[in-house]
Amino acid sequence: MKKRFIVGSNAFFKSFDDFKPHDEDILFLYDKLDQINLQVRLHNKNKCIFEWKRLTPDEYIKYHKEHQCGIFIGKFLVPEFVKEIGFTIEHLKQLEFLLDLLDEKHQYEKLIYNYYIENNDFYLTNEQLAEVYKTYKLFKK
Repeated sequence: MKKRFIVGSNAFFKSFDDFKPHDEDILFLYDKLDQINLQVRLHNKNKCIFEWKRLTPDEYIKYHKEHQCGIFIGKFLVPEFVKEIGFTIEHLKQLEFLLDLLDEKHQYEKLIYNYYIENNDFYLTNEQLAEVYKTYKLFKK
């Protein structure tokens, strides 16, 4: 069985009229997968497909501590995904180290992370979302 999630900038900014994504990031969560994660980029269709095996929150944290890659934090910022895997704010706090590994164009994810910690839940107010989008546009130029 697999579940599909929109991740990346599309998960947050599709409601903004001037949002023009250059690609679409899709995460598939599989109950059974031979490897923990796979990534496929479909250049001709401007899609990035991420395939992840379903793990417990603690297993995800362990994996990400062993395979330190900043952009991996993005999926843990998507409320539908974290709800599906039972991830909490306390779990998210354990991945803070990934923020230091983010490249410039993903700096907006730091803001999302910080707002989630401040809100003690996986949501953004309209004002917070507007601030995150402003940061996204600044670094996407």
